[in-house]
Amino acid sequence: MANRGALVHELSTAFTTSRRRRKSDGGDSPPAGSARPDMQANIQQFLAMPIDQRQQALAQQQALTGSVNQSAVESGLSPDARTLLGLAESTDVAMAPAADMFEMGVTVQVLKRGTMFAQRGHRLADFYRRYNSLEEAPPEELKNLETTALGRSVADIWADTEAFFANTDPSQVERAAADPKHRMALVFRWYLFTGSQWARDGNTARRGDYQIWCGPAMGAFNQWVRGSFLEPVEARTVRQIALNLLEGAATVTRAGQLRVAGVPMPAAAFDFRPRPLG
Repeated sequence: MANRGALVHELSTAFTTSRRRRKSDGGDSPPAGSARPDMQANIQQFLAMPIDQRQQALAQQQALTGSVNQSAVESGLSPDARTLLGLAESTDVAMAPAADMFEMGVTVQVLKRGTMFAQRGHRLADFYRRYNSLEEAPPEELKNLETTALGRSVADIWADTEAFFANTDPSQVERAAADPKHRMALVFRWYLFTGSQWARDGNTARRGDYQIWCGPAMGAFNQWVRGSFLEPVEARTVRQIALNLLEGAATVTRAGQLRVAGVPMPAAAFDFRPRPLG
């Protein structure tokens, strides 16, 4: 918290000095491009607050994060999967079929770097659209799908799936017996669902099938933390991620307010880098 206090003091001093300089020059009105008088008054009122009150006021401006927490040690992902996330760029994202809404064509954002899950998921979705049952497809095409996408035979997958639903939801087994297309959907949903489990367990033999939810923000975060203590995924905790995002947002926002008020601000004031906090 010492860094925060020092920065607040420095910016407050700069603001006060700038105001005094303008008054000594005989100009009570702000220069062109600066804030309105009411905005300046708000900024002055904020800077006049004790530091703990400023922190509380800024904390009310909350930041909602999603993808970046996937790489945190508390996320439940295996170290192997989190390492892949730590290498992601903003463009390393793809859409893949959602396991729970596969038949409706719903998709989710997933990591595409280091895994083939998105491509293989789309192959399953295309196969599902073209055929009404697994038996309807040419045998050689089904065999290719088993080898290059599913990684197991359809018979083995269905045996596990049938046993699972027999204990949890027998109506699914009954429906599959009457509707071959539903049986095909359950087989494909096995792959889509298990991809997440492989990523959580760190099953490196199925690394190419990891389903890791990820958006472009993950790549932007990786770029921001590069060269800092948060670059290694082993150091990424939810607490440090949140504190640094809030601290950085508060610092840049504060610098922006002062610049709007007419205070010359160096470029370094807008370049907050992660550091251990709290």
